[in-house]
Amino acid sequence: MAETKNIRRLVLPVHGMESTSNSKLRVKHSSNYKSLPSRVFMGKCNSAAASLLTVVMVTAYSLASVPEKRQTSCAPIHLFVARVRTGEYPGDGSIGSLAQLVINESSGTTQEAINYPGGSFPIYIDDVWTGITADTNEFTEYASCSNTTLMLIGYSQGAQIILDALCSSGNAANGSTGSPTITTSQGKNIAAVVGHGDPGHVAGESWDEGTATTNGLSIYARPAGACNACASVIHSYCNTGDPFCASGNNIMIHMEYPHTYNTQASQWINQQLALMRRKP
Repeated sequence: MAETKNIRRLVLPVHGMESTSNSKLRVKHSSNYKSLPSRVFMGKCNSAAASLLTVVMVTAYSLASVPEKRQTSCAPIHLFVARVRTGEYPGDGSIGSLAQLVINESSGTTQEAINYPGGSFPIYIDDVWTGITADTNEFTEYASCSNTTLMLIGYSQGAQIILDALCSSGNAANGSTGSPTITTSQGKNIAAVVGHGDPGHVAGESWDEGTATTNGLSIYARPAGACNACASVIHSYCNTGDPFCASGNNIMIHMEYPHTYNTQASQWINQQLALMRRKP
């Protein structure tokens, strides 16, 4: 199997986050988004702050024009990462700490970021669709690696993007039908999907983890049971009080998932990888 080409990760420092690079991390720049056919996946499936946000958003949209870098080889394990809305663009943001745990524990794992602008309401919904399209395009490209085990992880808006692509969208965004965009054949090699603080969270689902007993924000929540067909490969973490995934009022809870659940999530991912290795 060919060695995966090393590509330096481009990071925009935000809120004290540091620029990093890692030879095992791969980042693609997707600018030419196009809608793909939707098919149900039945496999396993204050003012200073405002100014800073404006700078980040303008820079993000400028970076969207960077040419795409196509995957040139198939790794044993490949991880798609969708960052929190206010994280670096392009890059993996704070959910990158979970990605790094997986990379450290699973030899041969490569990673790429799902690149989307990340914006507040009302453009939030359009940016979710941009992310869904980017996720689907990047996933489709790598799904041709028939012997590669695939994983997706996301945080906040990033979690909504990966789960909407896999299951369905609770809000038909710009160009979206509300249906899943990752197909049965594309999803057959998915071992694990992890979401932190997903605004589309629906309480009481079999794939839910954490303490939340209430739904996420109503304008984002996907239909109950939308992920039933791929429930065995999903863990979605949401705690009581989270204003986004549980309609609470404590923003700090939304920021604590990596610290609270990364170890647990990485252990579950390892279990899922072991199950995939035992498949005939």
